[in-house]
Amino acid sequence: LSNEKMPKSVFNEIKSRVGTIMFMAPEVIKQNYTYKCDLWSAGVILYILICGYPPFYGDTEYDTISKILDYDFNFDHDIWNVVTPELKDLINHLLVPEEERFNAQEALEHEWIKKHELDDKVLSQELPNYVKRIKKFQNSKRLKKIILTYFCTRLQDSKLINEAEMFEFLDKNNDGVLSIDELKVKLDMTSKDIFEAIDSDKNGVIDYTEWLAAAKDWSGIMNSAMIRDAFNTFDLNSDGEIVWEELKQVLQNEQSEDTENISKMWKELIAEIDSDGDGKIKLDDFMKLFESK
Repeated sequence: LSNEKMPKSVFNEIKSRVGTIMFMAPEVIKQNYTYKCDLWSAGVILYILICGYPPFYGDTEYDTISKILDYDFNFDHDIWNVVTPELKDLINHLLVPEEERFNAQEALEHEWIKKHELDDKVLSQELPNYVKRIKKFQNSKRLKKIILTYFCTRLQDSKLINEAEMFEFLDKNNDGVLSIDELKVKLDMTSKDIFEAIDSDKNGVIDYTEWLAAAKDWSGIMNSAMIRDAFNTFDLNSDGEIVWEELKQVLQNEQSEDTENISKMWKELIAEIDSDGDGKIKLDDFMKLFESK
């Protein structure tokens, strides 16, 4: 049916004149369009961002255009089962014939857009609390920073929702890491020292796990029982003491250090909290490390 609407000559002209076909609105294909074609493209992009594949796709470019002209898309994939009805409704108001399609103002006033604007305002109000936590993390012992980073990789996602949302809020270019410029813009943190304190692997950016370690409110997690459990994680032979070899064995995959200096580094970390100077961490030392303000 769509093929009858679209002669081969029209298809060839479209292919040579326009860039990516999958983002084209039906009226662009028919060469009679208004600014609303941009709203269609926005709907296609939104669809792809959610599920990872385009709403209109055929085995050939000709088939793809046929699907576009028929408005032939769906939410059948399992991933759409967890997508909110509000988001699906917005997409349904963008990927429709031009006369039924939202204009820009209507799209911006949609319930799903408004909700996320509110989320950004709430996150902005939380920024001062994150600055306090990050500065506290900056002043922590090096070993504490490393251990907290380690435990972030083992926390359930449900315990990291707030920090994850803030990371996404700060990561404006969506590259999965935070740059010093991104922290400056939102957190007003101009100190390079603070940035370097979070950037534990010294690669010039803050990755997700490094962010979690610095931004997490640990007060509700690292209670006495949890600190004891953490101690036992590193006390591999259960002798009531942690030596540098045990730390290295548990944490070696968490830190990218020069192998020639690895033993020296771990010994220095232990020396920072070793109260009696015997090169070993006792439970009391470990408790003080995490109970310190």
